[in-house]
Amino acid sequence: MSRSNIIPSIIFFLLFSVAPTIMANPENTEPSIGETEVLLEAIREKYDVMEALSEKSESIEGEAFLKNYVRMREVNTELRELISHAIKHRILSDMIIVETIAIQREDAAFGFSEIPLTLNEIAQAIYDSDSREKLKLLGEYRDFIEQLDLLYKEELKNILWLEAIDINVDEEKSWFKEKISDRLIQIEETIDYLKKSQTLNHYFETASQGKDRSVAEIDSLTNEKRLEFNAASLLNMITLAKEYNIDTSGYQVLHFETTGVIDSGILEREAIFKLMTLWKEKALTLISKKLPYLIIQLIMLTIISLVTFQLYKSARYFSNRIVTSNTLDMPKLMQDFLTQLAGRVVIILGVIFAISQLGFNVMPILTGFGIASIIIGFALQDVLANFASGIMLLIYRPFDVSDYVMAGGVEGKVSHMSLVNATIRTFDNQIIIIPNQKIWSNVIKNMTHEKIRRIDMIFSAGYGDSISLVEETLKDVVTKHPDILRSPEPIIKLEKLSDSSVDFIVRPWVRTEHYWDVMWDVTKEVKIQFEEKGISIPFPQREITIRQESSDQAPQ
Repeated sequence: MSRSNIIPSIIFFLLFSVAPTIMANPENTEPSIGETEVLLEAIREKYDVMEALSEKSESIEGEAFLKNYVRMREVNTELRELISHAIKHRILSDMIIVETIAIQREDAAFGFSEIPLTLNEIAQAIYDSDSREKLKLLGEYRDFIEQLDLLYKEELKNILWLEAIDINVDEEKSWFKEKISDRLIQIEETIDYLKKSQTLNHYFETASQGKDRSVAEIDSLTNEKRLEFNAASLLNMITLAKEYNIDTSGYQVLHFETTGVIDSGILEREAIFKLMTLWKEKALTLISKKLPYLIIQLIMLTIISLVTFQLYKSARYFSNRIVTSNTLDMPKLMQDFLTQLAGRVVIILGVIFAISQLGFNVMPILTGFGIASIIIGFALQDVLANFASGIMLLIYRPFDVSDYVMAGGVEGKVSHMSLVNATIRTFDNQIIIIPNQKIWSNVIKNMTHEKIRRIDMIFSAGYGDSISLVEETLKDVVTKHPDILRSPEPIIKLEKLSDSSVDFIVRPWVRTEHYWDVMWDVTKEVKIQFEEKGISIPFPQREITIRQESSDQAPQ
């Protein structure tokens, strides 16, 4: 950046030495003379600071020079606020206003020529520096973009000030309109360059590892921030361009594509039309370049899908044939589980193969599945506990579908089993779903696992009845029932002498499916035979003896 003096001190000293005496509108009583002198004194002080900073810039360079220039711009902004107030209240004469604006425009011209060069130098420094310096230089890059935007806003204000005092500004407007157009083109070129660089950075970031990957990530972040700063500058230039009726629809589309932000500008008819046209062109370009490749990929995906589906059906068929063979003797739950597992493995392998054919790296996907499984494992601990219990039930096979069991505190017939829970249907036709963890952690009683079962029954007779008659009657009832097995031999014995009865045990063996029918039939037949033969079925009795002791004294 040039070190030429921005503010010609001789001009502003001449101006403000006579300023209090030449008022543009002496009849205007707003503001008072005292207020005028205060305002002019404040303007002189700001110019003094500007002159000091300008002189300082002659003896410094590098980062100190850049910071000094930024400070000069800040002071100039404060100065412009004072000048704006003075012009609004016509404190200065037209001649002084013109000269003051000339100074401001000279300052702006210096910035217009030097700041873009400085931005290029900083951009090159960002490219050449290491990761730690990049972020520091980004701050300077942002500051100078903001200063350049501020210069354009100030120049627009300068022209408006001249127009307010009836100065012909057609030439200035034409020059500034061209300047804004050049700036829009410059920002567009910068954004296009940064987008291409960002694409390369993403590629290197994906392909690199370790330290190289970290460098690529920093470069990607740097480009992203530079895009953000230039997009903000583009929006400022679009606002200024609208003041001069410059067609900004293309730049509004560019801003939308860069930031993804929907503002009022992108909703204008011209912008929407250009956006649709751009998307149409991109779609046609993409189709023309990618269509043969897409067709091949579509054919490959179709073939992979058909092959995977056939393999899925075959895997389920053969696995079902294997697990249902009599030699393995697997429970129904294990059969269903292995059949479904075989099919799902084929589907997963087919999907992974299809993804790899599309050009994606499947390793990050598999790694993501691994990380996701750990997170899901912590979130679904109870479900996994039920799953683990289901696996144990598969291995040890305490019961199967259609078995009559007592499990998890519920008694009934198993109607369905899964790796998470079991469904039991009670005899009164209630459906109860029990988590496998509760089943595995409690006693499991399977009443239908064995082919034959013993029925344990007790029948009581009175003490006055013949023991041999009772035994003969019980044996006769058991022997005549067609569903009671002869081997093992039924047991009929006198078990014990109770308080009110003589108890006989009757323990015949039956097939499991005949258990309840035999028990109910024998109980009924015993009652009938006891009644016919006069054998009593006693009920609990107690004898109570009341003793009365004699008294030594007669009652009075």
